[in-house]
Amino acid sequence: KAEPKVIKAGSTVTTYGDAYQFKNGLLYYRIGGPKKQYIKAQNLGAIIGSSTEETTVTVTFTLGTPIYEDNGMIRVIKHAKKGTKFKVDRCEEGSRADAISTAVPNGTIYRIKGTHDWLWGVDVKAAKKLPVHDYDNETFSYIKFTKDVDVYNADGTMQDHHGQRIRKQGGFIKVDKLLYLWVPAENKAELFYHLKGHQFYATQPDVSEKIDVGDAYV
Repeated sequence: KAEPKVIKAGSTVTTYGDAYQFKNGLLYYRIGGPKKQYIKAQNLGAIIGSSTEETTVTVTFTLGTPIYEDNGMIRVIKHAKKGTKFKVDRCEEGSRADAISTAVPNGTIYRIKGTHDWLWGVDVKAAKKLPVHDYDNETFSYIKFTKDVDVYNADGTMQDHHGQRIRKQGGFIKVDKLLYLWVPAENKAELFYHLKGHQFYATQPDVSEKIDVGDAYV
C-alpha cells in the first residue's frame, strides 16, 4: 500500500468536481494525479479562485443593442442604451451565436450572468477577454445503452421504479458529467455518467412506456 502524500500547510491545490463522501463518512475532493488522489475537505481552506469565466461588458454602439432571450426560442426582449454595463459569464460561438449575429458570420455573443439573455458581441466591449466556446459541442457527450441499466441518485443509492429500469436502446443519450459516486450498497466508489435528460424508455412498456428519473446517474 502506497504511503499518503503530504501537502504542506499553506499550499494551493486544484480540485476537480464536487466533494465525494467516502465510507468513513468524511468528504474528500479529488486532486491532480497521475493517479486519482483525494484530500479531506476539512483540511482545505476557502476557495481562492475558480475556472468561472466572468467579466463586465459595456454597450458601445451609439444606438444601443438588443438583448436576446433564448428560452427555447430566440427573440428580442428589450434594448440596452449605450454605456449600459452587464456582468456576463459566457462568450459563445456556434449555432445560437449564428442565429443572433446573422449579419456577422462566425460572430460571438455574451450571456448576461444568471439569465437566458444574450448580447451581440460587436455592440459591446469587454473589460477582459474571455475564452470563446461552442458550448453546444463542449458541455456534453453521448453514450449508448447496450443493456438494461439501473438508475442512481447523487448519494449513490439506487432509484426504485417498481422493477422498471432504463431499457437497452439504439439511440444515443446525452450526458454532461463523468464522476465517481460512493455506492453504500457495494461499499465502494463507482464511475457514473450524469444524465442530461429525465425521461427514458422503460424495460416494462406494458406497465409504463417511460420512467422519469429526475436528476440521475447511470
